[in-house]
Amino acid sequence: MCTLGTTKVMLVLAAVSNLFNIYLAYILYFILYNLCVVCVATYGVNIVNLVLITVKFRRLSRHKDCGSQSPTKAASKKRA
Repeated sequence: MCTLGTTKVMLVLAAVSNLFNIYLAYILYFILYNLCVVCVATYGVNIVNLVLITVKFRRLSRHKDCGSQSPTKAASKKRA
């Protein structure tokens, strides 16, 4: 299924969440002088999420038939 548009949205949201995580990690470690295991685990999950979405975006952007077409139109175009 070609979902390049939604993958772009997910990529932007994942990048923004990682930037916010950097800000929160700075506050946690340098201002509060604390280290929360749950927070660090959340940062790790968000980093993995960003990497996986980036891989998905690169794979989808390589395909010529992906883009603004709906999945049914792209499938019928492949059959023809």
